Amino acid sequence: MRISIQAVREGLGAVNGTRRMWFVFWFWNLAFALAFAAPVAALLVRNLGHSLYAQEMLAGFDVQWVTEFLLETRGWPAVMLGPLAIVVAAGYLLLSAFLAGGAITVFAAPEPRYVPAAFWQGCGRNFGRLFRLLVYSLPAYAVVMAVNVGLAKLGQWIWRDSMQEKPVVLFGWGRVALVLLLFLFVNMVFDYARIRLVAEDSRKSLRAALGSFRFAWRNLGPASGTYAAVLLLAAALFATYWLLCGLLPRHHLVWLLLVLLVQQAYLIARLGVRLLFFASQTGLYLMLTAPEFR
Repeated sequence: MRISIQAVREGLGAVNGTRRMWFVFWFWNLAFALAFAAPVAALLVRNLGHSLYAQEMLAGFDVQWVTEFLLETRGWPAVMLGPLAIVVAAGYLLLSAFLAGGAITVFAAPEPRYVPAAFWQGCGRNFGRLFRLLVYSLPAYAVVMAVNVGLAKLGQWIWRDSMQEKPVVLFGWGRVALVLLLFLFVNMVFDYARIRLVAEDSRKSLRAALGSFRFAWRNLGPASGTYAAVLLLAAALFATYWLLCGLLPRHHLVWLLLVLLVQQAYLIARLGVRLLFFASQTGLYLMLTAPEFR
């Protein structure tokens, strides 16, 4: 636990010293969000702008609004937006892989600091290997989903004739917890695979993935402790944002602008937490692979 706390503390220092990199991530995340939001907003104004119920959209997502939108447009815009959402999601994954190479390059340096030339060089140099790693991660996540489906079918088979609800509910919660832990473990492993590729300047993406499974398992305590500490910070940040947005009214333009500012502040803070994942895990990896720790 001491090593995890040290890694997170040093990660906080590294992220705090590279705050300009936050805004690079913020700019490109905002650009991709607008790429999807702009055509959706145009459809909303076109099809629901005349409706009194359109005012309810200011309060946030609402199922009734979705129903009215589909009835008004007879469903065809939703079908049209499907391919756009897929393209935006795929582009976001590629952007994340591209920026991750630069961020890890910065944090793997002896003295982490944001130097634009080094950052963008790291983005370009590592994009190919991180893209291959992204492809290799898909079967691992597919296995987790298969475990979820398999356990669900197992539960249905065991309690298919049962009249008791409690065992089914407990099994369901246990299945969700196990699948969530597996998902987080796989996510953590591929974080270390990214770090391994960049820190060791390796092009062997598959070997890095397999080696990171071994690294995470052999150092399960400090690796999971570091990951859990940053994850709890992310959860606390989200809870604060959710409570704050729930308290702010949205019936006036001034309040809407304030909500927008809160949302952007949360986005920047969340990107800072993402960088903290990279910084703390990179520091932990370099620490545990140093000669004195082997």
